[in-house]
Amino acid sequence: DTDTDTDTDTDTDTDTDTDTDTDTDSDSDADGGTGEGACTNPDDMEILETADVPTAMAGCIPGCAMAEDLAGCVADCFADETGLSAECSACFGVMAECTFDNCLDECSGGSSSPECQECVGDACGGSFEECSGVPMGA
Repeated sequence: DTDTDTDTDTDTDTDTDTDTDTDTDSDSDADGGTGEGACTNPDDMEILETADVPTAMAGCIPGCAMAEDLAGCVADCFADETGLSAECSACFGVMAECTFDNCLDECSGGSSSPECQECVGDACGGSFEECSGVPMGA
């Protein structure tokens, strides 16, 4: 038995996986799906310094309130309204969905009410800050 196995295995698996995953995972688990620090790039940080986040959010909520994908709808609208990246805007979308899921009664009097601010901070603040890399209200 002369086993002449000349397996030269020319597997040139160059694995060019550039992973451009811009999945805005809008599941209601409030994890953002974008990893940590989605808003910490220089472009988003510059926009966040001057953006009127409450006005932009208020402009997006009515049109998205009945959307099947609330987080995705708000994220898309928020990106359009502010110029933030899709990844960063996804964090705001997930925060909006978290607010609807957890703080609807507390926020019925407006998003600036103390009850609403406290509820959103408690229920959604940690996941938003992890997703975005910036503190709520920044």
